[in-house]
Amino acid sequence: MEFCLEKICENPKILFDSKNFINLKAPLLELLLKWDKLNMEEIKIWNNLLKWCFNQQNVMNDHDIEPTDFFYKVYCYKDILLQDLVHYLLEFHIIPNLKLVYHLQES
Repeated sequence: MEFCLEKICENPKILFDSKNFINLKAPLLELLLKWDKLNMEEIKIWNNLLKWCFNQQNVMNDHDIEPTDFFYKVYCYKDILLQDLVHYLLEFHIIPNLKLVYHLQES
């Protein structure tokens, strides 16, 4: 297992650019992130982690954050979120019956 982690850390694109990355099981992703040896910029790690999280949400269930919870518990972080993500989140919570599909842009 350690050999695989070392190879992924040396060349993270092996995993993060794979179409199967979004299907990675949470314990394995957590192990990789805790190892803290990825040869990748922090922002790219975060973008990929968000991409993985959004996919998990779509796979596991289809629940929504109530508008009040969104406003008081999510929107307050708008200054640290990507601007287009904030836009899409607002659009989703303001426009009824909107099917939102968000694609992360690499910085």
